[in-house]
Amino acid sequence: MAAGSTTRPTAIVAGAPAASLGSDSLETALPAMIGKYRVLRKLGTGAMGVVYECLQEGLGRHVAVKVMRAGNTATAEEICRFQREARSAAQLTHPSVVRIYDVGAEAELHFIVMEFVDGVSLDKLIATEYLTLETSLRLLYHTAQALHAAHQQGIVHRDLKPSNILVDTLGRPRIADFGLAKSVSEERSLSGSGDLIGTPRYMSPEQVVSACEEVDGRSDIFSLGSVMYEMLAGRGPFDGQNVLAILRQVVDEEPAPLSQVRPELRGEVVQICVRAMAKEREQRFQTAAEMAGGLRAALLKELGTSSDHGALDDDHALIAFVPPTLPRKRRASRWAVRGALAAAVAAVLLSIYPVWQFARGTASSEVSAKSVPAPTVAYPKLRAQLTQEATQQLSGPLRLTENQTPRDSVKSVVEDLTVLLRQSPDDAEVRLLRGRAYRRGGEYLAAVDDLSAVLRSQPANLPALADRLLANYQLYVLYLGNLNEPALRLPAPAQFFEDAKVLQARGDASQKYLAGLAEFLARQEDGDVEKLLAQRPSPPTATIYLPDLLLLETDLLFRASEQSFDDPPPEGGQPSRSAHLSALALRTLRRGLDADPNHVGLLFLKANSFQRRAIWETGEGEDRDTAVRRSRPQFEASSDRLRRATLRTGCDTAIARAVLLDNLGWNQQAYDQVQEALACRPTVTQLYAIKAWLKLKNPEDGTLEETLLGRIGRDLEPAFESPPEEFQPYLIRGLLRAAAGHWDDARRDIKDCARRTASGGWPGISGTHLQWLQSSSGATTEYLYATHAVLDELAVPPELRIRLLTKLLAHIQDASAIASEGLEPERARTIRAWSHFSLAASYAAQENRASVLQEVRSALEQKVADLTPQTFKDNGTFSGWNEDAEFVALYQQFQTEEPKP
Repeated sequence: MAAGSTTRPTAIVAGAPAASLGSDSLETALPAMIGKYRVLRKLGTGAMGVVYECLQEGLGRHVAVKVMRAGNTATAEEICRFQREARSAAQLTHPSVVRIYDVGAEAELHFIVMEFVDGVSLDKLIATEYLTLETSLRLLYHTAQALHAAHQQGIVHRDLKPSNILVDTLGRPRIADFGLAKSVSEERSLSGSGDLIGTPRYMSPEQVVSACEEVDGRSDIFSLGSVMYEMLAGRGPFDGQNVLAILRQVVDEEPAPLSQVRPELRGEVVQICVRAMAKEREQRFQTAAEMAGGLRAALLKELGTSSDHGALDDDHALIAFVPPTLPRKRRASRWAVRGALAAAVAAVLLSIYPVWQFARGTASSEVSAKSVPAPTVAYPKLRAQLTQEATQQLSGPLRLTENQTPRDSVKSVVEDLTVLLRQSPDDAEVRLLRGRAYRRGGEYLAAVDDLSAVLRSQPANLPALADRLLANYQLYVLYLGNLNEPALRLPAPAQFFEDAKVLQARGDASQKYLAGLAEFLARQEDGDVEKLLAQRPSPPTATIYLPDLLLLETDLLFRASEQSFDDPPPEGGQPSRSAHLSALALRTLRRGLDADPNHVGLLFLKANSFQRRAIWETGEGEDRDTAVRRSRPQFEASSDRLRRATLRTGCDTAIARAVLLDNLGWNQQAYDQVQEALACRPTVTQLYAIKAWLKLKNPEDGTLEETLLGRIGRDLEPAFESPPEEFQPYLIRGLLRAAAGHWDDARRDIKDCARRTASGGWPGISGTHLQWLQSSSGATTEYLYATHAVLDELAVPPELRIRLLTKLLAHIQDASAIASEGLEPERARTIRAWSHFSLAASYAAQENRASVLQEVRSALEQKVADLTPQTFKDNGTFSGWNEDAEFVALYQQFQTEEPKP
C-alpha cells in the first residue's frame, strides 16, 4: 500500500458493512496480535479494512498490514471476501501487482501482510500538471500488462479505480486491493448471488445489470478505460447526485467525448479510450494485452519513435516519470500551519502531518512523526489570522482563486475554523463563523447545530439568532416550503418562530424586516405583498447580508404570483397580477445573483423558477411537460451551479434536489435524492414521510398493490419511533391504510392529523384531503364518501373502489343510520347518485358492460340536478357506449326537455 494514501471506500451497493472495530482499538490490538509487527502509523481506511505501515522486527522490513474492520462481528461471507484478496493477489507475481507476504487471524482479527509501496495513489495525481500524456500512457500500459497477467491466472479484479493503482518512487504502477476479485475457476463469486458490488463510477455496464458469472476480464478493461478517461480529462466519465444516477449513466449514457474535452489529443489515443469503454463487451478490446498493445503503439508515436525497440518492456522506461514534489502554494502552507498547530495541541493529530507531506509528494521513504519540526505557530496569532480571513470571505461574495469552485472556498473556511475549534471548542466567535460558513455552503442542519451552541452561552447574540433563523428558513421554508404539493410543506420548527419573535422585538431595522418576511413566508399567509416589501429599510443596515434579503423577497414574490395565478385577468389587456409579480420576482432574483453569483438559496430559486415558468410561459398548444422539457438544459445548468456551490456533506443538498426534481415531475429521480438524504442523515424523520408520499403517488408498476403498500408502510415506520409533531406522517399513513381497505384505521390516523392541523393552524392541506380530515369526526356516510374521493387520487385497483362504494351504498340505504347521523334527505340523495356514478366508472375500468349499465340507471334514478345523461355522454370513461343501443335508450328515458326561451 502507498504511504500517505487514503483509500476511498469501495461502494458495496448490496448492503452496509458490518459494525467495525474502532481504529484506536486496532492500533493497540495489532502489536499484541502479531508480535513481530510494530505499528508505525495508519495509512488509510477502505471498505473492508484499516491499513497500517508496520515494521517487521527481526527482518527490519517495512510492510503494510490490512486488518479487517469488522473484527469479531464479521460474517463468514465477509471473512471469505477478505481472505480472497490475499489468495487472489498471492497467485500473481507481476511487478505491477502489490505482493502478499502473509495472511492469518489472531485474537478474532483477520489480517493480511503485504508489500509496503513507497509512493502515492494515482487519484492524488489526476488533474495535476505532472500527469502528462506521455506519463499517462506509460502508467496505463503497465497497468494493462498487470491486468493481463491477472486474467491469465483466472483473476478478475472488478474494482479497478485510481485509488487502487499505486505509483511507487520509480514511477511503476502497482495494482492493489483484490478484495472484490473473482476467480473464474470457482463456482461462486465473493459478492454473493445478485449483489451489486464495485465502485459505481468505474463499474462496467455488465457489472450493473448482469449476473456476476457474466463478468469477465473485459469488465476490468472497461474500468481501465474509465481510469484512462479520468487521467486524460481530469474528471471522471460518469458523475451524478447519487449512486443510482451514476449507474444509469454507466448503462445508458455516453460520457462527454474525450476529443471535445482534450481537442489536442491524437485520434488513436481517443479511440483506445472509446473502445475500452464500449457498452457492449464484444466491441471492447477482448484482452488487456490487446489494449496494452494499442497503448504501446500510441506511446511510441508520442515519443516520436517509429521503431519497435522494446524499451517499454524494461524498467528503465519507467524512470522517465517520478512522482512529483508539488510546489507549496498558499493552500499548502496553510495546511503546514495546521499541521504544526495540531502537533502542539494533540498527539493524535501529529501523525496527520507526515501522512499529508507524503501524499503531497515528499520524496522520502522514511517519513515519520519524529520528522515533524517543533511547532512554532502560536495559537492566538493563528486564530487571529484564520478568523480574519473567514470574516472577509463570509462578509461578501466568495473570492475564488483560479480553478477553485465555490464549494472549495467554503470548505476551506470550514476546515480552517474546525482546526481552531479542536483547540478551543467553546470559542463562540469561531463557532459563529463556522455556523455562518455552513449556511453559506448549504449545510443548514450543521449550521443550526453550531449556532445553537453559540446561543446557549450567548442568548442575546442577535447576529447568531439571525443566522439560525435563516438556516431554518432555508431548509424548512425555502426548500420544503416550495414543494408543489401543499401537504408535504413542513412547518418550520418552533425554534424558528422564537428567533423571529426576538429579532422583531430587539433587532435593528434590517433584522426586524428579515424576521417579518421569514415569518410571513413560514405561515404562508395572504397579504399585500407590495406593502410588505415597502417596509424594507433604506438603506439596509450592515447586520444583514443584502443577498439574504433579496432571497426572501424573491421567494415571497414567486409565491404571491403562484397564489394569484387563477385570479380573473384585468380589463384592457393589462398583464395579470400573477405575471406582474413573477416579473418582479425574476428581476429581484437577477439582482440577488448579480450581488452574489454563488448564493445557494438564490441558486435554488433560479433552478426552481423553470417549473414555474413552464406554467406561466406555456405556449399555444404546448402542455406543461413539453414546456419543462424545453427548459431542461437551462434547468440542468442552474442545478449544476447549485451543486458546485454546496458542501454536500449532509442531507440538505439532496433535499433541495429532491424538491426541484419533484416539482418538475421527475418523481423517480426525486425519490432517489430522498433516499440519498436519508442515507446521510436518517434522524431527519420528516424525510420518511416525503419518501412514502413519493412512492404512494407514483407506484412503480402503476398500481398500489398490497405488497407495495406494505413496503411503503415499513418505510414510513421510522417517522413514528416517537410520536411526530407534524401532521404529514399521520396523513400519509391514513392514505396507506385507506388504499389497503382499512378504513377504520385510516380514520384514526386522520383524526390525529386533524388535531395537529387545528392546533397549528397549518394551511398545508387543501381540497379532497381537507374534506377528508373534516369528515373524520362526523357522520360515517360523509367519511366514507370523502374517502372515496381521496381514493380517486390514488392508483388503487378498481376492486377496492368497488368495495368501498358498495359499503357506502349499503350504509346509506339504512334509514335508521341516516336518521341518527342527521343527514338531510337531499344530501343523502346526492351522495347516493354520485356514488353510483363512481361505481359505474369503476366497472367501466373492468369493461363490465352490464354492471356499468345498471349503475348508470341507478345514478339517473336519483334525479340529481347536476347529474344528467349528458354528464355520462361528456365523460370519456363512458363515451365508448354513446352509440350503444341500450345506453341510448336509457339516456332517452331520463332526458329532460330543454327549458323554453
